[in-house]
Amino acid sequence: MTEQQIHRISGKLVLVLTVIALLAVLSGYTHPPQPDEGTAAHIFQLSIMTTAPLMIFFLATADWTQPWRSLRPLVFPSAALVFAFGALYYLEHYRSPAALLSCQRMSAMVIDMDERADVALLCGSGFSTFG
Repeated sequence: MTEQQIHRISGKLVLVLTVIALLAVLSGYTHPPQPDEGTAAHIFQLSIMTTAPLMIFFLATADWTQPWRSLRPLVFPSAALVFAFGALYYLEHYRSPAALLSCQRMSAMVIDMDERADVALLCGSGFSTFG
């Protein structure tokens, strides 16, 4: 197997794994927040951990005489990873039961209405009104 073939295969595998990671995170939006990690979280973790060595193979076999041509296949996987981690951040900090519980506790402790508005902004738009 030549370097060019390894480069091409590793680039395609990086693309497939980043799409899998993105789909695993997006699947978290299809059901209500769970108290524990599910299968999708483990699939995400495995796909990210497998992407790292493949990225090393991809970069090691790149033709550095034409860097833009060699790195062009990483544009979509990089964007997919940024989007997946952004969506995961939102799920972990704003949709998880722990985040919901901490926001409810903060709102119960706050007496002043101005401070409640600050808590509502901190906790996201789902907490704009507190009883």
